[in-house]
Amino acid sequence: MFLAYPLIILMRTVAQDTSPGDALARLASASIWQVTALAAVQALASTVLAVAVGLPIANVVSRYRFRGRAFAQAMVTVPFVLPTVVVALAFRSLVGSGVPQGFLLVVVAHAYVNLAVVARIVGSQWAQHDSDYENVARTLGASRWRAFVDITLPSLRPAIASSAAVVFVFSFTSLGIVLLLGDTSTRTLESQILRQTSILLDFPGAAATAIVQLVLVSGVLVAGVVAGRHSPTRRMRPVDLRTLPASVLARIAVRATVVAAYVIVLAPVLALVASSLRVSGRWQLDWWRSIGEIDAGTTRIGSPLAALGTSIGFARIKLALCALSSITNLRDVFNSSRL
Repeated sequence: MFLAYPLIILMRTVAQDTSPGDALARLASASIWQVTALAAVQALASTVLAVAVGLPIANVVSRYRFRGRAFAQAMVTVPFVLPTVVVALAFRSLVGSGVPQGFLLVVVAHAYVNLAVVARIVGSQWAQHDSDYENVARTLGASRWRAFVDITLPSLRPAIASSAAVVFVFSFTSLGIVLLLGDTSTRTLESQILRQTSILLDFPGAAATAIVQLVLVSGVLVAGVVAGRHSPTRRMRPVDLRTLPASVLARIAVRATVVAAYVIVLAPVLALVASSLRVSGRWQLDWWRSIGEIDAGTTRIGSPLAALGTSIGFARIKLALCALSSITNLRDVFNSSRL
């Protein structure tokens, strides 16, 4: 019901406000498909970078036993739960004015946000993978890289495809990061919808853009599921964490990956914190002292503390709704099991 109702309203709005010919003309508009192409290229680059960085981290935090492993897993999740506006400001604080707004900054920020998607989805699959197949291949003369490509990678393909599809969708439909870090070369359909509704007041056009986005996003998610199903089926086993490798170089590689994960996650956050402590090039606490005030000389419509209270209120309502939905699902499962 939550999914069907908005779609029904959207379709009805397009049907009422436009004729069939006008609706088709809007769907075939060159501007929509130009923005679609820009968003697709940016999302594809973001996905490739997120997967490339996330796979080594997923391997280490999901397969090896070391001190601080649970904390490392939690740290990798931090970028995903941060608001996109906070991520954008953090990256702007990190790079300063040396890196201009545009494609590169948006791609890096999207990969940063979606790092947890790859680490969690692929990591959960990797942790259950039976390494006996690789051991057999190594005894038969295969190199470590050949064993990974021929045996490990195919078993991880469903998880990689699923995570890549999710990352692509999140990057393709991004708004906050694109508005704050992007330029004309990094527009998305989400930003196009915002422009059509808030500036152009073209609501039928916005509805047509939303339909195009809905179809494309659904297609990508379906493609991710189909790609995963075409992978060979292998026997999985319960999670059995490995000890750190005996080789010195391998131990260094594992520890370096963990350190790199910490640096990647914390660098933008620490840059944002440092930026909040600097006023006119000097270390001061002026911004923090005014956190509960309304400054008439700025664009604030309320104090940051008041906004925080409002956010917590909305979060409590969403938590209650999610809890109610979970209880309902558990009740249905329990009743079905009794039958």
